Amino acid sequence: MQDLNNQKARFSQESSDVSAQLADAEHRVGALTKEKAALASQLEEARRSLEEETRARQKLQSDLRNLNADIDTLREQLEEEQESKSDMQRQLSKANSEVQQWRAKFEGEGTARAEELEEAKYVIDLNIMKSSFFVGDRCLWLCLTNKCYSP
Repeated sequence: MQDLNNQKARFSQESSDVSAQLADAEHRVGALTKEKAALASQLEEARRSLEEETRARQKLQSDLRNLNADIDTLREQLEEEQESKSDMQRQLSKANSEVQQWRAKFEGEGTARAEELEEAKYVIDLNIMKSSFFVGDRCLWLCLTNKCYSP
């Protein structure tokens, strides 16, 4: 009997120990379940965040490609505008050179023509003066001859 009582006490003790271990294990299982749920929630949040960051990164990459294409287009336009500007400057320089040539030509011709006109004016003035003397002499002669012939 004593053996049975000892055994009963030992089983009772073991049962208490196992119950304590079971309660401790259940407590740990509950804590681990809570931790697992928290980690699952964090994992899901991390996945959503990763997806958002991935979408944002893809959008930024797309925007970057578009901006690079815009930059290339603007560079081409700038080069075309610079070529056009150079061409316009060459044309302007050529036109200015032609203007200078025409100016020099017409100034030279104008001066020569002015000299010709001055000479022609001098000749005409001289002819007018000669004609005036001739007309004056003729008038004088007519006057004198009319007086002589007038009764």
